[in-house]
Amino acid sequence: MKDILNILLFIFILPISSLACTCDGFNEVNDEVKGADAVIIASVISKEDFHIVDSTLTSYNKNIYLHKYTFVVHEKFKGRISKDTISVYTGPSAASCGISFKIGEKYIIYGFSKSYFPKEKAKISPKGKNIYWTHRCTRTRLFSNDESRRIREVLKIK
Repeated sequence: MKDILNILLFIFILPISSLACTCDGFNEVNDEVKGADAVIIASVISKEDFHIVDSTLTSYNKNIYLHKYTFVVHEKFKGRISKDTISVYTGPSAASCGISFKIGEKYIIYGFSKSYFPKEKAKISPKGKNIYWTHRCTRTRLFSNDESRRIREVLKIK
């Protein structure tokens, strides 16, 4: 009986865990700064639930759900940012590699111009000036003096 229960647990838990976001650890600051299109310190001023329609999906629901956050930029280490606010898109949950930002909190954002969707989906994702993407497999995090100091060291900023 115990073996049957273990087999059933394995069958039902395996599919759930295979849908979750998995990261192979975090890049070192040096690698993340080099790979990111933008590295900034910013605070969240708004959040919007957002979706895009993907007509290639075979399910009845053709929506891809996202969160769009607006940040006010305090400091730019890297990136082409032409105004004091940017939009950052991320998945709606940790399972989709999204980051849940809190309004009013200050973050270090490692942003990417291209979405983290597969290549065939990237053409339908929002893009443009002052629009970035991030996910939980990056070094994006709540602001810390230590992370800021390490970025400055990498970029040789005093």
